Amino acid sequence: MEDAIGEVLNQLIEKQFPQEKMMLILVKEKIKGYDIELTKSQERNMILHLQKHGLEGLDRFTFEPNRHQKAILKKSGREDLVIKLDFQQSDLDAFQNKISDVVSHLSIDTTEWLSDKLNKAWIKQSKSILKKIKSERHQFADIHNKIWGKALDLLDALVRVCMQNTK
Repeated sequence: MEDAIGEVLNQLIEKQFPQEKMMLILVKEKIKGYDIELTKSQERNMILHLQKHGLEGLDRFTFEPNRHQKAILKKSGREDLVIKLDFQQSDLDAFQNKISDVVSHLSIDTTEWLSDKLNKAWIKQSKSILKKIKSERHQFADIHNKIWGKALDLLDALVRVCMQNTK
């Protein structure tokens, strides 16, 4: 069941987080090392750049820090105030592992949550289900007795007579 839930979660992630958004998250992680955050405008520009050039365009993407970001960079001793993003395979692998961990934990949590919900729903419905089963049993017994009742009563009487005579 976890595999099915994991697959559903993967599809949701792909739908909700296209490659451009995932790469934006990766870039934001990368620039945390510079102690700066992207502005909404910088995020939009990057997504547009990636939509236009694809993931290969990430190598060519640079952004000009605003005044606040430049001050942070200057304070940290960086002479070049233009940030060129340099991604290694290890960055991509670490990011992929993070995503896999999140999906794995989500599928486990979702399975537990779903199991709990199903259990509660079954308990809630169990009274009506059991009532229906008892009603069906009584209906079956009534039909059974109408058809076979006399014959079974005579058979039961014969068995008892035979049992008493053998003692």
